[in-house]
Amino acid sequence: MDEEEATLELTPFQLTLLGSALLGALNELKLYSLLDTMAAQSTRPRSTVAGFETALLRLFPQLTADPALASDLAQEILLTRRQLTPTIGRAEELLREEKEAAEEAKRRRWPWQFRRR
Repeated sequence: MDEEEATLELTPFQLTLLGSALLGALNELKLYSLLDTMAAQSTRPRSTVAGFETALLRLFPQLTADPALASDLAQEILLTRRQLTPTIGRAEELLREEKEAAEEAKRRRWPWQFRRR
């Protein structure tokens, strides 16, 4: 976590989950400063996702002093997601092909259809 770069090896399924998670985090970060303003000094959560704010502040404690920095984090996530878009698209295509191949194998194994009366 303290390094500037990291290498991840993900399966196509994990990659599609990462893409979804990035979009979810992006949505939460875009609303974070707005929800912080609405919450003011209360203990109201600044996120609609349970545990998100706790994890966010643990990773980025500077947000406690300046919640507007969440917009900068959102921008970074958006850029990362855009860079991953072609790779995520290929992973989704691989998953579709695997699903179609499994369905075809199932059809070949049981080529006949039983009818219910």
